[in-house]
Amino acid sequence: MQILIGARTNSTRIPDKNFREFSGGLSLFDLKARQLVSEGIDPATVWVSCEDDSKRGTVEEYGFRFLLRDPFLTTREGERDLLRALTATVPVGDEIALVSVTDPFFSEFAPAFRTWERVKARHDSLMVVRPCTDQILTSEGSPVNFDYFGQPTQSLKGLVTISMCLLIAHRSTVERCGHYIGRNPHLFITRDPGLDIDTMDDFRLARAVYEARHADPQSSNPGAGCDRPRQ
Repeated sequence: MQILIGARTNSTRIPDKNFREFSGGLSLFDLKARQLVSEGIDPATVWVSCEDDSKRGTVEEYGFRFLLRDPFLTTREGERDLLRALTATVPVGDEIALVSVTDPFFSEFAPAFRTWERVKARHDSLMVVRPCTDQILTSEGSPVNFDYFGQPTQSLKGLVTISMCLLIAHRSTVERCGHYIGRNPHLFITRDPGLDIDTMDDFRLARAVYEARHADPQSSNPGAGCDRPRQ
């Protein structure tokens, strides 16, 4: 399996979001790179797409392969064909994992990859999901996943939310659908609450949580990823 990391530098909400210092001198990219390596991932299978060639050295320090991205693919106009275009730049492999660096907490790569090996003959993709712990209403105010207001979260009916921290797909799935989520995905359930960083407030909050966890490792209870069949 080949692993593709998209790490552009021209985010407008958080300038240089993926490579700026996040915690302890490390960037979000550094943290994700270290998570992959610590999970036993072969660095030679990791490809990093970035439009800024000055980041090549940072990427290659980990033994990863640098892919210089067409700047057009970092614009709103280029987003429509982004995933197909990025996938085409990885020259080998029928199976590709798309990894986001903007969730610094998900690190269950080895379990997810083992799950994919077991289910890939029956599914066109795999996506990480998290149990929904919110009480959801329709726009008319009808309960969706609970029976009464104030119902304990552990007894909510089984809805999950999609996380973009890791997606796996056959290359043909991306070519057909334009996305790493196909028509028949397998759901890999993680219990770690996660946090996708999109704004500066997200960045600050994630850094505070990350540093609190590492100051007191026992305060973290990320749980283990579970593979469950799609309902």
